[in-house]
Amino acid sequence: MITHHLERNDTIRCFHCGNIVPMKLIGRDVSTWDEGDDYVGVEEWSFYMCPTCKEPTLVCWYWQQKGNEITSDLGRSIAFPDNLFDSRCVPETIRKAFMAAAATKSIDQAVSLIAWRRVLELACKDLGADGKNLYEKITDLSSKNIFPQTLKDASNLIRVLGNDGAHSDDPEPRRVNIANVEALVRYIIEYVYILPQKISDISKANESEDS
Repeated sequence: MITHHLERNDTIRCFHCGNIVPMKLIGRDVSTWDEGDDYVGVEEWSFYMCPTCKEPTLVCWYWQQKGNEITSDLGRSIAFPDNLFDSRCVPETIRKAFMAAAATKSIDQAVSLIAWRRVLELACKDLGADGKNLYEKITDLSSKNIFPQTLKDASNLIRVLGNDGAHSDDPEPRRVNIANVEALVRYIIEYVYILPQKISDISKANESEDS
């Protein structure tokens, strides 16, 4: 039985920090099923660790083989974390800012807080927010029901923590703040940009089945 990466690491983009690096394979689980005529379907779940940011990535590999020969293209799906780097529904300026923010978190934590705040600022601009500052823009989006109360609260936390990165006397903000701000930014992007696209895709698929 062939296992795709028995003795090597794989070069994968880390969706935590954005780097494309050879990731260390930590563990894997392989399942197979009979597809007839001596063909076997193979699914392998592989758990990796990014050498740059030390965050985990879970990948599903799948292929078909006969005997010791792989007889199909090798498929790959990254199950965790969500891919916000190549999303077709996230505007390019926001996607690039997100990638830049992700790249800074293992380099300079204060700069990282400011960079995540900038992603929020760009999203507010893209959504047509009115206001002289970020607080007013967040409030405006909430009043227009673009941001529900939970996203308004999340956005204000990002704003406050981003300000801490710019003005705090502490030269090294707590790492937990970086992780929390990143998580909140991800939630906002997923809600505002990705979820509507997913709903649209599911709706279109359902209409196709009914027709």
